[in-house]
Amino acid sequence: MNGKWLLNYGAIRYSVDKTDGYGLYILTGSTIVDNSKIKHKGVGRIHRLMMRPMSLYESGDSNGKISLIDLFNDNEVKINGITSDLSLNDLIFLASRGGWPETLNIDDKEKQLIVASSYFDNICRDDTYDIDGVKRDSKLFEAILRTYSRNISTLVSNSKMMADIEENYRKISEPTFYSYISVLKNLFVIDNVPAWTPNIRSKQKIRKSEKKNLSIHLLRLQDLM
Repeated sequence: MNGKWLLNYGAIRYSVDKTDGYGLYILTGSTIVDNSKIKHKGVGRIHRLMMRPMSLYESGDSNGKISLIDLFNDNEVKINGITSDLSLNDLIFLASRGGWPETLNIDDKEKQLIVASSYFDNICRDDTYDIDGVKRDSKLFEAILRTYSRNISTLVSNSKMMADIEENYRKISEPTFYSYISVLKNLFVIDNVPAWTPNIRSKQKIRKSEKKNLSIHLLRLQDLM
C-alpha cells in the first residue's frame, strides 16, 4: 500500500482507541499490506475478513430455489423437480464473467467480459510489480494462470504444472515457479483448497495435497484456447 494509505491506517487506529463502538470503519484492499512499514498491526482493533466475488444468487442470476445450507442441515429438504432457469450457454457466460459487482452496472455482455479480462491483464502486467517492486515476466504469469485454470479443482502436482508451462511457454525452475506462485497468493489470486482433515483419531490427513483453485474467475474461455 502507498504512504497515504499507511497514514490513514495510523489515523484510523488512533480514532478507534478514542471512540467506543464496533464496525466504525471498513478498509478494503486487494493486496497484502507491507507489514514492515507498519509499526502497529492493529491487533485487537482491526479484524481481517476474506471477501470473495458474488455468487450467482447474489448477482441475481440464480433463482435460489435450493439452499446449500439447507442441504447440510435439513435431511428432509425437497429438491426433486427443482431446476435452474439458466441454460448451458448462460452458465458458460457467467463462469467467464465472474462475480464482479461492477458487471451489474453494464448492460452489454461483451463489455461485462472485459472486466475480468482487464483484471487478468493488470495482474500480470502491473500488480505483480507493485507488490514488491521486482520486475518479473508478465508472460510467465499468464502461463502460470492458464495452467492453473486448466487444472482447476484438481490435485495436479506442481511438477506437472511446470511441465505444462514449459510445453506452452518456456522452461521454468522450481525457485522461479514458487516465487511467482507466492506473488499470486499475496495478490489473493490463488486460493488453494487445503486437504480435508476431519476430527478423527488418526494423525494422517485423508487427502494430503491441496486442490488447485483460483479465488476469482480470471480467464475468458477464449484465453484458454
